[in-house]
Formats: sequence, structure tokens, C-alpha cells
Amino acid sequence: MDSADQAGRLLLAGSLTDLGSIYRRQSRYDEADPLYRQALEIRLTIPDADPADVAEGWNNLGNALDELGDIDSAILCYETALRIYEDLRDDLGKASVFTNLGDT
Repeated sequence: MDSADQAGRLLLAGSLTDLGSIYRRQSRYDEADPLYRQALEIRLTIPDADPADVAEGWNNLGNALDELGDIDSAILCYETALRIYEDLRDDLGKASVFTNLGDT
């Protein structure tokens, strides 16, 4: 995959995330879930993807799953996001995940 293709796929992942977030704010969690999954899947296949974006993807998916009542899967997503944020030493990211875990 060339750099232009990677850039286009990352833009697509960002758009999918944005649309998922709109649906989530509208309490349309069943529509947000697959969009978050697609965005995360794209980011996971791109070697140069920003790890913070990948962590955010796991966190977003965890939020949607939590709202859908799939608590165990949500916790797994949050734990994955937390490990990435810990590796990045991103205290704000960790705080976001801890908040979500506490609300679950």
C-alpha cells in the first residue's frame, strides 16, 4: 500500500469515526458500533497509523458496546486502549479510559 493509499484510508477512518460519534450522540449506538469497528480495522491495518488514534478507536468502540449492554466486550476494548495510552505515556488518554471504565 503506497503512502497516498494509506493517507486516503486514514481519512476514511477519521470520517467513519466522526459519523459514529454523531450517531452515538444521538443514542443510535447500533449504528455507531459498525462504524467504529470499520475505522479501527482500517487503522489496525496501516503500519504508520498514529497509536493514539488506535487507542481512541478502542475507546470509542468500548463506549458503543457499553451503551449496547455488551459490558464484557466494552471492558476488553477499554483495557486495550489503556495499554496503548500507557505505552504512549498519555495521561489524558488514560484518564478518559478510566472514566469510561468507572461508568461501565
